[in-house]
Amino acid sequence: ETTTFVGTKGTLVLAAPAHCPTKVVVTLKAPVRGEPPRVVELDFPLPDDNNKPFIMPNSAGLAYEARCFARCVRAGLDHLPQWTPDDAVDTAKALDALRGKPLLTHVVSLKFKATAAGDVVQRALADLRGLRTLCAPLIVDVHVGPVVVHASDRQNTKGFSHTALFRFRSEADRDAYIVHPAHAALTTQFAAIVDDVGVTDVWDDDAPRGSCSSS
Repeated sequence: ETTTFVGTKGTLVLAAPAHCPTKVVVTLKAPVRGEPPRVVELDFPLPDDNNKPFIMPNSAGLAYEARCFARCVRAGLDHLPQWTPDDAVDTAKALDALRGKPLLTHVVSLKFKATAAGDVVQRALADLRGLRTLCAPLIVDVHVGPVVVHASDRQNTKGFSHTALFRFRSEADRDAYIVHPAHAALTTQFAAIVDDVGVTDVWDDDAPRGSCSSS
């Protein structure tokens, strides 16, 4: 698995396996539109003495954490200098604040043309997922996949085979996404391979009710 962090200045990708990666890829947006982004790849190889069997992949990398802990103990430190208790508290507060805010879900249902080849459909779905990066930081997260329904409900899908869920912090972010050049370009691309598109938006249950219309 990989983990991608999307920010206002670019993205940071933890290569697979993301819970114990040996490579990090940082992509920084170009300061001038049209110029290529700056890509920095950082490699973190496993220890040279990685000759012991482990159940989980890359577990030998935990040796770095153990060595760091040993250095702190020998120096009489009660925390890592590069990551202070205040840093940990600030991160926890930021995560709590994000989790506590209701989000707007933009639901897009897709009915692909019968003539659309399977590889074309898969590339199109991948492009949908890529909007999170291209439209950063507007989109909180994206989920794209085939419709999964009980056999008794299959007739109610009306032929829509795939669904994309886009999560936004506000209607303003949703509106900015709708007119974003990357979204506009993908809309044109999809027009050639889909027969129909259904769109609706819904706030989390605890969100303040406002005038939220489909787009």
